[in-house]
Amino acid sequence: EVLEKWAACGELDREASFEEKTLELEAWMGTCGGKLPRQGGELAGEAALARFLNRQQQLCVRQQLGAERAGRLRQVPGIADRLARWEAGALRASKSSKEAGAEEETKESEGAAGPRRASRAAG
Repeated sequence: EVLEKWAACGELDREASFEEKTLELEAWMGTCGGKLPRQGGELAGEAALARFLNRQQQLCVRQQLGAERAGRLRQVPGIADRLARWEAGALRASKSSKEAGAEEETKESEGAAGPRRASRAAG
């Protein structure tokens, strides 16, 4: 029970942190004319916001961002288009991965069948 409460607190902290960073990102985008923060940026807080945005991209590409967070990010001016590109990239990567897996399975099954045919023909 204590661990469950602790885990729930951690989840609340993560959600609060996400919302705080999203609010900071909204302010940044409004102040900087829609220019995205850079990891090597010199302005106060810029690198931290860039890392936050990069982390959201990684989660999106892995399809772990979640609909609620994605929806919240879409509300940030200038981020909706970026998020759409990330999601499109994630879908392409997922499709390529599935196709590669299917191709590998086909090669493995053909490879397994190949030697048996050869040994039958030889015997």
